[in-house]
Amino acid sequence: DCLSSRVFRGKFQMHTVSSKTAENGYPLVHTSSLKNNTVDFSNTYKVKNENSIVKGPAILFPRVGNFNKEKICILNSECEIVISDCIFAVKCKNLVEAECLKEAIYLHWDEFKSNYSGTGALYSSLDKINYFINYLYLYKHTQLKEIAA
Repeated sequence: DCLSSRVFRGKFQMHTVSSKTAENGYPLVHTSSLKNNTVDFSNTYKVKNENSIVKGPAILFPRVGNFNKEKICILNSECEIVISDCIFAVKCKNLVEAECLKEAIYLHWDEFKSNYSGTGALYSSLDKINYFINYLYLYKHTQLKEIAA
């Protein structure tokens, strides 16, 4: 089984938000929008950034920071958003796969969190997270492998 690239790192830089707001843009999701396993759209900007759009269903979680399980969020099927460069997204076929992936991350929480390190703010790399997510699909979670097939 070869590893596929399942994980997408956001590219929107938060310090550029004032120059990229647009009435007809997409909601901008940052780590502060990830609350209680859902995406909170109440204080989001609308922005244009074509290379950072994520369409649900997907799982979203922080790239940076020391966070808990409540920051692992499912993006619903009908949603299209722009994610900041502080967020990773994993595109899923459907909400069943997204829920299953979230549960797999919970089951292997210590291994998941071991991908985050650094002085000051903890962070992870796209390579580390992509490897871990593929590891879940290939070896750890039979149900995930079946759903994604």
